[in-house]
Amino acid sequence: MAGLEGHIVKVKSWDVRFPTSQEAHGSDAMHGLVDYSCVYVQIFLESCHLIGCGLTFTCGRGNEIVKHCVDSLKPKLLGQKLSDILGAFGEFAHSLANDNQMRWLGPECGVLYLASCAILNAIWDLWAKVEKKPVWLLLCEMSAQKLVNCGIWKHLTDVMTPQQALELLQNVASDPEEVNKRISHVKENGLQSYTTACGWLGYTDDYMSSKIKSFMEDGWDSFKIKVGVNIEDDIRRCKMVRDLIGEKGRLMIDCNQKWEVNEAIEWVSQLAPYGLYWTEEPTHPSDVIGHKKIRDGLRHLGVKVATGEVCSNRVMFKQLCSEGAIDICQIDCARVLSINELIPILLICKKYNITVCPHAGGVGLCEMVQHVAAFNYVRVAPETNPDNPVLVEHAEHLAQHFEIELDCTGAAYRLPTGEGVGYSTTMKDESLVKYSVSMSE
Repeated sequence: MAGLEGHIVKVKSWDVRFPTSQEAHGSDAMHGLVDYSCVYVQIFLESCHLIGCGLTFTCGRGNEIVKHCVDSLKPKLLGQKLSDILGAFGEFAHSLANDNQMRWLGPECGVLYLASCAILNAIWDLWAKVEKKPVWLLLCEMSAQKLVNCGIWKHLTDVMTPQQALELLQNVASDPEEVNKRISHVKENGLQSYTTACGWLGYTDDYMSSKIKSFMEDGWDSFKIKVGVNIEDDIRRCKMVRDLIGEKGRLMIDCNQKWEVNEAIEWVSQLAPYGLYWTEEPTHPSDVIGHKKIRDGLRHLGVKVATGEVCSNRVMFKQLCSEGAIDICQIDCARVLSINELIPILLICKKYNITVCPHAGGVGLCEMVQHVAAFNYVRVAPETNPDNPVLVEHAEHLAQHFEIELDCTGAAYRLPTGEGVGYSTTMKDESLVKYSVSMSE
């Protein structure tokens, strides 16, 4: 295919910021009022009209630092043949974030990782557009060996080797007819969703109530709200939501890393009577021991522990899963090294029977996460447990700025189809012009 043999001739990077703080969208206990932002990357091939578009997400100030890091990584792309990158994609992805000098800025975390992720997301988008498939279908139809070759396995081999990953993929989905059956199922039924768009901490009770009622009318029965600043406020809000959604509705809470370990157990215990499905990011995201203690302390209350949206890398996920520190894994498409790192994370969750409920929201996260969630269902973890269902996060903010329309009809992600979909990350030109702070190429 001609596009695959093309060389990368230009890389553009954009600092794009949206004033979401004006309406308290995205507000939580740790971050307060934020302006949802992204570093947006465009990759151009010679003699090709296709553009690979990728991004990573930030909360406003500091977005320019990530963009500068992207610019520092551009020499690793320019002049490269796309087919050469994809031929050893896992190795390339790992090397991008492990430059012998720049890796000191991590290692394998923080700004360097965010910048690398934006670039890799753009490469996945470009690959899918060249193949004339959406990313989710590209992944679902990919051979097990090619999927393993795309993955990053460094520092994981004590729990999963590439060979073990290959065997797991072959065991789960070795029959093409079964794979096609699952693809048809997810096309027809979509991916079950929960919404956070009603529960930001800065929303008034009246506004929250109206949003929840509106979402319920559209079919949602699972809701997440932000907590963690004032226990009396949290009790009032949890009671209000429970009264609105009834006994059968799911209610999740999220303090965004606010609490100390013992504080988390005490705080959630006071909210547990309102029927919590999970408590999310109850303490520092790197505290594996703390998460396990919280999980053990809440088990008798039936409240699950979820985390993952700001976990640094695959090694952190390895520890959280293998040490039994979480019930729910929340992958994020703009935090770790794109799909290249998500592949091994999903397989490790499969090995340890950890349910994956992807994190989304922000800028472009909902657009990307549907692709990874569909792949997880078709090729990694098709089994569903009614008591522990897979739920994909939904937040309606900023979807209007992307070319591929996000469809969550009936509280389920309806997967995009068509040869120009890619990773659903192509932003509208008018949005780039209106909300960009700077651009470089």
